[in-house]
Amino acid sequence: MKGAIFLILVQAITKGFTFVSNQLLLRSITPEVFGVAAYFEFIVKSVLFFSREAERMSVQRINEDNPQDTHRAVVNFAYLPFLLSWPVLGLVHAMQRSSDIYTSTICSLPNFQWLLAILVLLVEIELLAEPFYSLSQFDVNLKLKSKAESLAVFMKCIVTFVAILFISSLSKSKVTPVMAFALGHLAYSSTFYFVYWRNNNKGYPTISTLRSGTYLNQKVLPIWRSFSLQMILKHLLTGGDTLIVSYFFSASELGAYSVISNYGSLLARLLFQPIEETLHVSMAKMFSGKDKNYKESYASMKALTIFYSNLCSLVVLGGYSNGSFMLFTVLGSSSTWQKSDVFSVFPYYILYIPFMAANGIFEGFFSSVSTHQQIGRFSMFMSLLSIAVSTLLYVLIGKLHMGIIGLIISNIANMVLRITYCLLFMRLFYKDKVNVNLWELMKRLLFPIVLALTAYAAQYTIIGGLMTSTLKEFLISLALCCLSLFGNLWNERALIKSLLSPNLKE
Repeated sequence: MKGAIFLILVQAITKGFTFVSNQLLLRSITPEVFGVAAYFEFIVKSVLFFSREAERMSVQRINEDNPQDTHRAVVNFAYLPFLLSWPVLGLVHAMQRSSDIYTSTICSLPNFQWLLAILVLLVEIELLAEPFYSLSQFDVNLKLKSKAESLAVFMKCIVTFVAILFISSLSKSKVTPVMAFALGHLAYSSTFYFVYWRNNNKGYPTISTLRSGTYLNQKVLPIWRSFSLQMILKHLLTGGDTLIVSYFFSASELGAYSVISNYGSLLARLLFQPIEETLHVSMAKMFSGKDKNYKESYASMKALTIFYSNLCSLVVLGGYSNGSFMLFTVLGSSSTWQKSDVFSVFPYYILYIPFMAANGIFEGFFSSVSTHQQIGRFSMFMSLLSIAVSTLLYVLIGKLHMGIIGLIISNIANMVLRITYCLLFMRLFYKDKVNVNLWELMKRLLFPIVLALTAYAAQYTIIGGLMTSTLKEFLISLALCCLSLFGNLWNERALIKSLLSPNLKE
């Protein structure tokens, strides 16, 4: 628990710093430039995700006969992302060459080959840090992770901001601010690698054979293969919205959607992501040995689900009503952004956040405790789901021309189906092992939702609408959110008291 709290605090500081720097940048660049930068960031994240995500989820299950062999197995697996990244880079580049944004915008940038070279370099530098990272995560060294990520984010913001201010004064080309974003990400990767390398006290991790005579743990290898396939499908379903935008929308539209998703998912990256990472590590450790503690894991998942239900009801209550007003205040009176549809679409993205949050913890639980066969069945489900979601996207965007709102609707449908699958898995997983009081749980989950709907009704009565547009209306909505918060705290006072008890085991 302390590790998760520490991660959240560090995330709050780094995201706050990123938030401030982004405000200064967004006021000085156009949606088209921001769209190109967001496109490059999507490519980098895709390559990193395809290369290393399966390895990160698999190594937590390694359990050799002695600690030294276990660390060797972790290091050997951690070099797979670097090797895989080269064919992944080639495949992603080949797929993107036919996208609208690549052919109409990227290729028209002067010396865009230098941009591509920087992207390749920063990806490989970050993947070379994977052996250090995997060992640190396996030993649950969350402080080092927080230190590396916070310093890397700090350097990224500084380099990007300085590059845009000073390099842009020398050239008015569109490639200049895009190059600044690329240099900022290069600073992130370099700092991330340096911090892990500097804090490593076990010598440089190298590939070596295990006592079994193999390089890779044979029990974890099939799990890694299954996760690799699952991660491809997961990324297409999770990041498919940006992929669709890059193929069918212009750079300006991509820039608008990037602003919406960046601000909308700020809470997810700030709070939900550290919790999901801690959950994954703790559950994997809890079920990797012979003794499996079902009651403790269920109690953790129950408390986490109740917490998410309370928090997400407040997010929707405050975000949907005040999202456009707050975003307009943040972006200022910049004419370049007023011409876009970011303000009208942003509240709808807020409705997507609870589904994204719930999917994060339930899929995190599934990936931590599932067997090789169960992962295979889930991959088949994801394959069918990708077809269904792609069809829905085609109808909403291609036929009904719903644009970004169509993307949001398809994302919600995607998350609902994945959450349903994981909940059914949890029901079977705990069957005959834990006594579940479903009625008591449903009452606690529905209370914050009913309270939020009541607050909406009160707000509509007072200001005559669900969305705010003035400071007075915003303050009224804020007061109703605070009342809802106090109501949720009162309803869960017993849970809060138990969590604050000194007898609680960390």
